[in-house]
Amino acid sequence: MFRPRRHSQRFYYLVYDSTDASLYMISTIPDHLVACYTVTPLPGRTAEGRDPELVLIARKFCPQLDGERGLLCVCSPATNPASDSTGPWQMKVQRFPELSGPFSADVMFSFEGKVFWADLSQGLAYCDLRTRDSVVEFDFIKSPYGYEIPYEDELTEPVKMSRTMGCVGGSIKFICIDRPRCHRGNEMVRCGL
Repeated sequence: MFRPRRHSQRFYYLVYDSTDASLYMISTIPDHLVACYTVTPLPGRTAEGRDPELVLIARKFCPQLDGERGLLCVCSPATNPASDSTGPWQMKVQRFPELSGPFSADVMFSFEGKVFWADLSQGLAYCDLRTRDSVVEFDFIKSPYGYEIPYEDELTEPVKMSRTMGCVGGSIKFICIDRPRCHRGNEMVRCGL
């Protein structure tokens, strides 16, 4: 993300698409929205590998009492800017699952037309980019049994130091380093699906 010197209020993304060696300059999401988790959009592609898209989760800067809890902002760099002042971004209402504690997106990735946000202490939230509905339903997969960290537990280190998740060889993998408290030096690396 960058902004030109003379236009200090306007931020842009510079996006390179390696499939057709094209470069796009895209304005950020509209000013009345605030990005959640990260201002860096998640790159996504359809399962066929066409139509690159950028994806952000956002909320209104001043939320209204209209029940709209969040938005999924989707941008295809090759599309023309929208006529409703959102620029190239399409706004879709998101329905995020109810969780026992706050969600923190520690890792983000895309795979086969879906985009994933992983909270390494709870599990994985994802949605399908192929849906053309104006409301996007998120699904949630809990962490493997025994690897959930209750929100109330006090952590001795950030979860990113001993856990990660991502797409490897066509599968989604969860990697965790177990550090027994009573037996230092007996760390074990575990991999789960």
